[in-house]
Amino acid sequence: MTATSVHYIKSQSFVDAPLDGTFIGTSGDNKVVICPFSERMAIPQRMVVEGPDGEFVSPDAIKEIEGKEGIVRTMHGAFYMDLDGAKKMIESLQKAIESTEGTE
Repeated sequence: MTATSVHYIKSQSFVDAPLDGTFIGTSGDNKVVICPFSERMAIPQRMVVEGPDGEFVSPDAIKEIEGKEGIVRTMHGAFYMDLDGAKKMIESLQKAIESTEGTE
């Protein structure tokens, strides 16, 4: 067996983001599709408040809020892998989980 150096280079679209979950499915050509996402509360699109201009708005001053209800999931991409790659990923995740469980 020969040792090979592997160099990791960040692409221009590299993102450092906390992940709260993944949407996982399959494609028509037998690939596993992984779509990681982060979650946050919905940000109001418009608020009506009472109070002096330019001052901090207390929750009591909010008279009306318009916006989405629930949570917002930001999808960070769709990643496709063959079955062998998906199995290797499961093994790697399991090792990472096992090494982390005792440190919390």
